[in-house]
Amino acid sequence: MDEKGYIMLLNEKGETIEMTKNYQIPPDAFDYIIFKDGDVVKAKNGRTGRIEFKENELGKALNYLVENYYTDHLNVFISPGSYEISEMVAIDKNNVKIVGAGWEQTKIYIDESLEKVFRLAENSGIVDYVELGGFSLYGTKDNEQEGIYSKILNRVLIHDIFFMNVDYPMIFDTQEGNITRLSNIHIARFKYGISLLGANQFLIDNVQVSNWKISPEPVAGTVGIYIGNVKDYTVSMQVGSVLLSNTIIQCVEYGVYIGEGAKYVSAMKFDGGLFESVEKVFGIDGTTVTTKSNITLHGTRVVDNGHTTHIAYGTNLSARYLYIIWIGGKIDITNSTAVLSNQPYYHIGLHLKNTHISIPNSPNHFRTEGDGIATFSGDGSTTQFNIEHKLYATPRRYFVQPLTVDANAPFDVSVSGTYITITYQNPPPSGTDNIKLYWWASAQNEEASYSHP
Repeated sequence: MDEKGYIMLLNEKGETIEMTKNYQIPPDAFDYIIFKDGDVVKAKNGRTGRIEFKENELGKALNYLVENYYTDHLNVFISPGSYEISEMVAIDKNNVKIVGAGWEQTKIYIDESLEKVFRLAENSGIVDYVELGGFSLYGTKDNEQEGIYSKILNRVLIHDIFFMNVDYPMIFDTQEGNITRLSNIHIARFKYGISLLGANQFLIDNVQVSNWKISPEPVAGTVGIYIGNVKDYTVSMQVGSVLLSNTIIQCVEYGVYIGEGAKYVSAMKFDGGLFESVEKVFGIDGTTVTTKSNITLHGTRVVDNGHTTHIAYGTNLSARYLYIIWIGGKIDITNSTAVLSNQPYYHIGLHLKNTHISIPNSPNHFRTEGDGIATFSGDGSTTQFNIEHKLYATPRRYFVQPLTVDANAPFDVSVSGTYITITYQNPPPSGTDNIKLYWWASAQNEEASYSHP
């Protein structure tokens, strides 16, 4: 490689007057420029153009810069090329920027022996102003490798990265930090796409988490966004203030899963985005999650591509631990056998507003409206009668009409996730099938629409 291509010209004030255009990002913005010269990784001073050291792989070069050339900041540019990395890169300092020329130009291949690649703020307090991006990271599938792990961050940007065959591309444990942004990330062939042990003020935009390159079917054991203990890491705090904009999750068993050790999700919002070929859009393990979690979706679509799809799926639940508010968008389930949780309906709440639902082949598994005639026999002492409505959630609108003389007496009506309860002011008289009531109930707001041909 022609080393003159890295040298820029400066005037007497130190301002750039001319530079080469070999690379997408101009080198004058960086303290050091890393490039490949044959099999050797070299680092060039971005101002003087002088090569100051060389290493045999990328990890050692980056660590050398962080440890020996950091002042109050460090900006490093990784030039186009293919690099091998076999040493973990630890960033425990403020104002560090490491970026490449773009994921199609700067490609980093993880050695099979390396489990953890980038570690941010693992051995220090809060780290401010860290930026990583502009490269692709290729791992070895099923090798338990981690791409980026960050502990306590504040004002961090991770952008324009393509992960391939990295089982755990990104793990975040930001219990005391805030304002972390993930932008323009593509994750393919993984176990858990984005893992959150704790999060506060997280902004995620234009992120695609997809196993499509393995199979168009949902891949068992994979999760788009995982909240809970992962590997040997344990949850530090609740997940709060997480905004996901234009996020695409494809071909996974769970789109979002709140798992073992998770405390709760206080505020997670999807704005736009798509769940496609996802077996279970949302899942929660009620064994350890003991506080209600709230997730809001706005303008978000679900397309199952003919696969069994659950909008919400819970295990070991004993109370309503997951509440989903769906505003706008479309739920298009074309060939599903089950759409809500396998648990009783009151364990998971689902509120749909201005949302069109199309479920042609599974009307009984996502029952939004029902009616019928309930028949009871009075005994002269019972005042309360329960009608099981079998809707997916607590009715928001309901109506009860007496059909017999003995049923036509003053009563009150209340509803739950399982029953419509009629409570008479005085016990109806004894008789066989002498209390008949017509009932109707809907779990939907008036703005929502539902169709099943």
